[in-house]
Amino acid sequence: MQTDLTWRTERRKISDLVPHDQNPRKMSEQQMSDLRASIEKFNFVELPAIDSDNTILAGHMRLRVMELIGRGEEEIEVRVPNRKLSEAEREEYMLRSNKNIGEWDWTLLADLDESVLLAAGFTQEELLVGFGLDDADKADVDASRISLLAVFPPEAPKLKERAQIHFESFEDYVKVKEAIEDGRITPDAMLRLL
Repeated sequence: MQTDLTWRTERRKISDLVPHDQNPRKMSEQQMSDLRASIEKFNFVELPAIDSDNTILAGHMRLRVMELIGRGEEEIEVRVPNRKLSEAEREEYMLRSNKNIGEWDWTLLADLDESVLLAAGFTQEELLVGFGLDDADKADVDASRISLLAVFPPEAPKLKERAQIHFESFEDYVKVKEAIEDGRITPDAMLRLL
């Protein structure tokens, strides 16, 4: 009978840690770039988990980035079990620690500035899908209900002056929205036209 698992925090040099040869986790170049930017901005925050023989169970990509940016000789904190894990336990833990089982609360995310979401690694595609806008151009829309809500000044969203503008078509809405986003029309100028 195996002893119940408990975990403790210890220190190890990154270069002494051994990647698990069956780690199924992979990242695109963009995801690695985002992870690197996160580590460079916030430092190395989340503790990797290793087995008692220094085999990495969780944190492969973070540790790879640390080595890529020249920090492989640093000693960091890691989580270590009180006993060596069986191969089945290793595999299960490695999968469970990497499986994204959480979901986003898109209502709360909608309160954040899009630039914050993009800087955190969300893609435009993820935001469109998450906010249910990925197929908005295919929607059967009542033209009398299409409106653009402009918030002023854009650099201080807590101070809100609102204007609602109704459009005859979704295409007109998209054209005005793009013109505002790329600076061809300022929200202030648009309000003067009303």
